[in-house]
Amino acid sequence: MLIATYMLIQVAYNVSAKQEPLFKQSSFDIGMHIGSNGKMSNLTGNAVQYWNLPKCSKHIYIGLGARLSSVIGGDNLNYESAQIDVRRESNFIFSQKVDAQIDTLQPEAIQSNAINAMLSIGYQKNKWGVELGLDIAGFSFGAQQNAVLVYGENSEANRKVVAKPAPRNALLFGDNNIGMLQTSLSLNYQIKKKLKLMIGASQIRTEYIIDNPVSYTPSSELLINTDRYMQNSLSFVLGVRYTLKSKKL
Repeated sequence: MLIATYMLIQVAYNVSAKQEPLFKQSSFDIGMHIGSNGKMSNLTGNAVQYWNLPKCSKHIYIGLGARLSSVIGGDNLNYESAQIDVRRESNFIFSQKVDAQIDTLQPEAIQSNAINAMLSIGYQKNKWGVELGLDIAGFSFGAQQNAVLVYGENSEANRKVVAKPAPRNALLFGDNNIGMLQTSLSLNYQIKKKLKLMIGASQIRTEYIIDNPVSYTPSSELLINTDRYMQNSLSFVLGVRYTLKSKKL
């Protein structure tokens, strides 16, 4: 019995030793990019630990890290009611949008910052690569702004309010998202051994909460009483990424 057990352990050990490890190489990178669409500008910095996935492909990698995003904008941006049960017929993200229930917030200016945990998924071959970066969760902070809230089923009323960035962020997909979140898609080119140039697009969701929400009932008979307002901004971005440390595992 002892001999049989010993032989089974030896076989298991030999099989596991021959298996390809989950990760073969890792690197720690820092990056920065700037972006603008004419209405809103953003500055972003991140620090990410990357691992390649040889079992999928030697060219595929994933990364986990942190991202700091800052945005500024003028008075030409409109924010819409953020709550999904106000924006849509149901809490399902693909249900029909109900415009009559959506109010508009018009801040005098935009200045918001977020620190979020982020997930990256990329593909790199030779000097070229493509990467998707998703903010997952974190917190926001920024300047308080004077704003005008335009509300009512036919946007027939308005009032002055004070707005500040929503403090918490969470990626819940679609209109379930909370706070300030960035999604970036970039094309990368390795110009030096440790330095990459990136060009791409970034969508930043920003959210404000107001100090004096309104309550009214439109023809849909849903009581509207929300203090959350959001806006999605898509912009062109340009940046760099530098590898601080790289090793084989």
